Amino acid sequence: NQLISLFLREYLAHAGVILCDMKTAVVERADLLEQYFLSSAKEEEDQLKAFHHTFWRNGILLVIPAGLQVTDAFGFHIGGSELSILDRTLVILEKGSKAAIHVHEQSQVIGGSLKICARETKVVVEEGAELKYQLLEEWSGASYQLSEHQLQLKKKSKGHALFSWLGESSGRIGVRGVLEEEGGHLEHDGILLSGAKQQLKIVSSLHHQAAQTSGRM
Repeated sequence: NQLISLFLREYLAHAGVILCDMKTAVVERADLLEQYFLSSAKEEEDQLKAFHHTFWRNGILLVIPAGLQVTDAFGFHIGGSELSILDRTLVILEKGSKAAIHVHEQSQVIGGSLKICARETKVVVEEGAELKYQLLEEWSGASYQLSEHQLQLKKKSKGHALFSWLGESSGRIGVRGVLEEEGGHLEHDGILLSGAKQQLKIVSSLHHQAAQTSGRM
């Protein structure tokens, strides 16, 4: 079974913030999913991304509307005890917005079986927006990871990101920063690993696709 815990303050809902599980988003905001997720399905970079496109089950959609400056940190929790967890999460900061986001993903192995956790996260920071993003994945029992996390920064946008993985696991994790337009800046503050028996291949990369972009990983 999978548990997704979401809480959105009333004033943020009135301000136009969208926060829902991905099954709801497929019905109510298919336009956003097609624009940011499905449009790239024909341009797969490797088999792992193709796997995510094909087999995902649920996840989170979060949209911060243009110009909104959010002072409270967003937090949401994704947990589960199935033999496979196949999530896709999409976070969009629209033009000129600002927010801090904390994501806690947790898994629990039932009956000593090996769990497959395949999670894809795509974060899009539009023109002039600013984001602080923190991800914590916590594993209980042995699991095999096939996770991809991508941050895309547009014109004159700024991002800070920190990733943490706790518990026993093996597999592959990708962290990719993409500076798509002029003036984008990304600070990748680090990758933290804690726990015994971790055998992970972590691929971290930063791609400058436009002039006058800057970043640190």
